[in-house]
Amino acid sequence: MVLDRGFAANLGALKKLIRAGEYDLVHCHGSMAHVMGALLRRSVRVPVISTVHSDYRLDYLGRPFAGAVYGTLNIWALHQLDYRVCVSDPIRQRLIDRGVEPNRLFSIYNGLDFSHVVPKTDRAAYFAQFGYTVHEGDVIAGIAARLDPVKDIPTLIRAVALAQKACPQLRLAIAGEGMERKKLEALAAELGIADSVFFSAGSTTSTASTARSTSTPSRLCRRRFPMRCPRGHARIWQPSRPMSAACRQSSSTA
Repeated sequence: MVLDRGFAANLGALKKLIRAGEYDLVHCHGSMAHVMGALLRRSVRVPVISTVHSDYRLDYLGRPFAGAVYGTLNIWALHQLDYRVCVSDPIRQRLIDRGVEPNRLFSIYNGLDFSHVVPKTDRAAYFAQFGYTVHEGDVIAGIAARLDPVKDIPTLIRAVALAQKACPQLRLAIAGEGMERKKLEALAAELGIADSVFFSAGSTTSTASTARSTSTPSRLCRRRFPMRCPRGHARIWQPSRPMSAACRQSSSTA
């Protein structure tokens, strides 16, 4: 069900929906959903919970006005909910440090299903559809993420620029869309690696899987987020081969 009326009308419609459905639990995701859940919590008389995936104080990086309004409301609302499910123990500890009662926090870890087989894709053909040329021996690092300040992709681009000094055939494929694209393109040009950074539109599951299958190492980068990389560092995730080995092999075969 999609509620597309004003906030107050949506709040009333959601209250009726929950009561009529006789639900046992209400799960909220996102700042305005948290606010609605916090406001409805007492009247619907069922537990209202949320899953905390990351540091919610960083959700509006680069958007100070939205952070001051929606970010502040989100912080208030999260503290009003009955329970919070955390995707890692460090996130749970961070919420405890911020005053959330430990007995209202539960950890359910994120998991990756590796049983899905991604069809092998021809790298040259895949990147050609986006206007990029891939040569034999190129080592392609990849990341699938929305182009948002919280993802800290500029750190990854700077890392690739540095790594190219030791591995000139290194390239970076970025699968995703967002408001930071022009800034990231400008940064790549400023660092002199514009022809080595490939942008492919979309970050759906199929697009991300295909992008990862055409990359040698895959990368995750995010600002000050526990269980991922600290700012200024990139962490290898699901590599088919270590990048150093890939560079050595490509150098020997080039």
